[in-house]
Amino acid sequence: MITVKLKDLETPDFLHSPKYLFRWRDATSYHRKKMSEIRSSTPTSLLSEAQTIGVKLYEDKNVLVICTEVCDDEVDITAIPKSWLIEVRSLRWSDSNGKKKAKKK
Repeated sequence: MITVKLKDLETPDFLHSPKYLFRWRDATSYHRKKMSEIRSSTPTSLLSEAQTIGVKLYEDKNVLVICTEVCDDEVDITAIPKSWLIEVRSLRWSDSNGKKKAKKK
């Protein structure tokens, strides 16, 4: 259960917030798949792998809420169950010459 009200979250400063690469298993649909294939599969293998770049809005022991886009006063958010996460990796940014700059704290 999310213990913070999403309406209380401020719109993230998407441009200046730390960016992360998020990879997780997501629900998917299968069409024209034989039942024998589905029955012989593990439940995890039936999930698709998704990935996106965004900022963390909220995190607790059960869920990670991320923002992937901000446009004026509208935001795209995704709530990902922690048990579905594969990887969360902090991204570094480079200047226009391709030189890595120190990550701001």
